[in-house]
Amino acid sequence: MANKPLNTAILDRAIIFAVRAHTGTERRGKGFPYIVHPMEAVEIVATMTKGMSEEESWHTRKQAAIDRLARASHDAKIVALGDKLSNMRAIARDYAEIGDKLWSRFHAKDPKDHAWHYRGLAASLSELSDTFAYKEFVALINQVFGKE
Repeated sequence: MANKPLNTAILDRAIIFAVRAHTGTERRGKGFPYIVHPMEAVEIVATMTKGMSEEESWHTRKQAAIDRLARASHDAKIVALGDKLSNMRAIARDYAEIGDKLWSRFHAKDPKDHAWHYRGLAASLSELSDTFAYKEFVALINQVFGKE
């Protein structure tokens, strides 16, 4: 059965409202924008699902993200690539330092799951393949997970 598209209109409006409401404010004593806190809280709540195992939920959420990204605008893909490249840089640094112990930090513990996810993201972002950032992203994926 195909998944019903997720209606995020109310959440989208709430996020825009929160960003505007907290513009220019800093998380007390932390040195970063306050909005990071409510956005982290939203992410935590959004990962809480009913009726699915943690692994099924992870795969379902990651596949939905890959699918959304494939349909996203060029500008949205540029922003997403910045985010995903930053994540991949952190993973590559940590993997070089601690190796397979890294995967114990994540809900999905199998590096094959992460390889699937990041390769799917790369495929969704392939229209940016002529950029240095995309080439670095793919190189880091291959460095951490091996060449396909």
